[in-house]
Amino acid sequence: MDWLELPPRALGWVDLQMSAMLGPAMRLTLWSVVGGALTMLLYGALSPQRRIAAAKRELAVARDRLDRFDGEMHEALPLMRRMLGSAFRQLGLVVVPALVALLPMILLASWLAQSYGHVFPQAQQPVAVRAEPAPLQAQWRPAQSRRDGRTEPPRVSLRDDAGRPLGEVEMQAPVPVLAKRTWRTAMIVGPLGFLPDGQPVDRVEIDLPRREFIAWGPQWMRGWEFLFFGVLTVVALGLKRALRLQ
Repeated sequence: MDWLELPPRALGWVDLQMSAMLGPAMRLTLWSVVGGALTMLLYGALSPQRRIAAAKRELAVARDRLDRFDGEMHEALPLMRRMLGSAFRQLGLVVVPALVALLPMILLASWLAQSYGHVFPQAQQPVAVRAEPAPLQAQWRPAQSRRDGRTEPPRVSLRDDAGRPLGEVEMQAPVPVLAKRTWRTAMIVGPLGFLPDGQPVDRVEIDLPRREFIAWGPQWMRGWEFLFFGVLTVVALGLKRALRLQ
């Protein structure tokens, strides 16, 4: 299971090093550029570009022949089959490399959702917390100042259905979901959002404030998603055109 935690931990370490020089918005933009470039370069390396180009030429010829045909419907069926065969052949050459090339982007987006999606609330701001299964309870405990000047991070207090304490989870980062460690949650929840083993609580959802990177426009475009996927798309399309990828 530990090897599944290596990618998000590595990304977190790199992001921490960049934080000394760049602000959150600039780091997010840089991650978007890296994601778009890596996705398109990986697709270019994995896809058979010559065969895809040949399939596109074959499809264009088949489409042109069908457009020029002026006869009975039954006579056009071979031309239609040839055109569809060329189209499916091109799709078959593209779909697997494209799906594999998307994996790094999915991993990066999953990590960004944790690291850039939310912020800790203000000291007196109420936070709704829900525990699963339903009879169990969870409560938000804000950060506390210690006598030595240090600040203890926020915690989530876990309790049974009778209100008896089950333990606490220290919040290392503002992640909205805490879950049990499984192979499915290892890449999605990441090492910052695991519940301790042995707890009867399977999942905790925390209504943390969303982090905003754009100060204008509707609410849905102010978070990390719009900036990340917008820049990533522009970079990917620009690189595709520059490298003349099919």
